Amino acid sequence: MALDATSTILPGRGAVFVGEVDAVEFDLDGLDLNDPATFATWISAGHTSRENLPAFAKDGGEATQKGSWEEEAIRSNYSSTAWSLAINALQLDKATLELAFGGGTYDAAKKRYSVKTISEIKKSIFLVMFDGDVRAGIYMPNTTITLGDAPEIDVENFFEVQLSAQLLNSPTTGERFGIWEPRPYVAPTP
Repeated sequence: MALDATSTILPGRGAVFVGEVDAVEFDLDGLDLNDPATFATWISAGHTSRENLPAFAKDGGEATQKGSWEEEAIRSNYSSTAWSLAINALQLDKATLELAFGGGTYDAAKKRYSVKTISEIKKSIFLVMFDGDVRAGIYMPNTTITLGDAPEIDVENFFEVQLSAQLLNSPTTGERFGIWEPRPYVAPTP
């Protein structure tokens, strides 16, 4: 493998988008956060925490070795792997609250979300990382989202609502997630 500094990214900024399950990925090269037309049917998840960045977790995937009487290690088996993503949302708006507390109701006149029996919400997630004009992304075509850890109040920091997403395989392609290599911004052609 050759050294290639253009394949690295320092994710100093980022954005999280949600769409319907198996939503078609938007053009990462031409993504402009100030132009919703560049992310098509996807919806921005709004402001997310800089102190508690999105974090992936992997559970499982442990290897065990099987051997014979003559040789102690001739095969390896791996346990199934569960992937998850925690996103700490800062915006206390209808869109965030619906993701965290699925199954509730929103009263637009009062700007109040009523939490009832909490159910998971099924969505695609596209996490985009920025390093100046360079961007990379991680596309998750099928997730279930619900509230993660309970919110905490801290007078020094923004109030955060943790969204916990379980990464599932796409019902159409079988893909669990896809990683987009770093690439420079390319302005759309008029």
